[in-house]
Amino acid sequence: MTNTQKGALCVGVTALSFSTMELVSKTITETVSPLGLTLIRFAIGTLMLLPFAIAEMKRKKLRITWKDCLFFLCAGFFGVTLSMSLFQTAILRTSASMVAVIFSMNALFTAPLAVLFLKEKVSWVKWAGLAVSLVGVAFIFNPFRIAPDIGGMLYALGAAVAFSVYTILSRRRIFYFGGMVLSTFSFAGGSLLLLIWILITGTPIIGGLTVASLPQVLWLGLVVTGLGYLAYFTAIKLTSAVTASMAFCIKPALATLLNILILRERLSIAAIIGVTLIILASIAQMAEGKLLKIGKETQSP
Repeated sequence: MTNTQKGALCVGVTALSFSTMELVSKTITETVSPLGLTLIRFAIGTLMLLPFAIAEMKRKKLRITWKDCLFFLCAGFFGVTLSMSLFQTAILRTSASMVAVIFSMNALFTAPLAVLFLKEKVSWVKWAGLAVSLVGVAFIFNPFRIAPDIGGMLYALGAAVAFSVYTILSRRRIFYFGGMVLSTFSFAGGSLLLLIWILITGTPIIGGLTVASLPQVLWLGLVVTGLGYLAYFTAIKLTSAVTASMAFCIKPALATLLNILILRERLSIAAIIGVTLIILASIAQMAEGKLLKIGKETQSP
């Protein structure tokens, strides 16, 4: 199996894991505080990955310096403390489907940041796909008719921007640390900063957590946070930051379908148009290689 094929598999695992994130979160978000839930799920994810991360560090003979600790705190702030806190708050204030679609558009911000800071080359297919996705987001926000849950949508958009920064920061160090080590200590750094903020603000951590909601919390920690992020960072290493972010373009259709079937959510006509455009853009980007090949053949004399 080639690196491209392995990367595609990791993107699929990431998309499948993350597609359940809004669905599961929505079932307990009204009983467990957004910040508390974020801290618990990432603490579980950190503990799950820590033994494997330590083993990998020993195998590669890696040492973490104080500068590395600052990096993990910085990456963790954008990826956990800021992005995921905004994400869970968005789940509370708007539908799970809207959050899934809007958050998946972090690729819109990853592409220009990757070009600017990582000097990655982005094909016209990706730029066109991102442009169509942006039109889809415009339909979802529907500026001609401000929805009552616009606040939740803005929280989701802020989460997407913060996560794109996290993606770029991770790409800079992924080849040295590897996905396992980077994910684990970024989770730890972000969880630590979030814990400090929770203690300062007096936000309850386990308030509302019951035996009935424990399976959902464990799913979010072990499957979504642990397995999902590990697959995501492995995809970054095997492909590119932009390609790995395509997992969030696959996610909207699957997540929306799950939310409609299980949570019985309904979408407006404008939202349906927006989601459709995003799905079409995702399909085009998944078939990037074939489209580029067709383009070259068309240009050939």
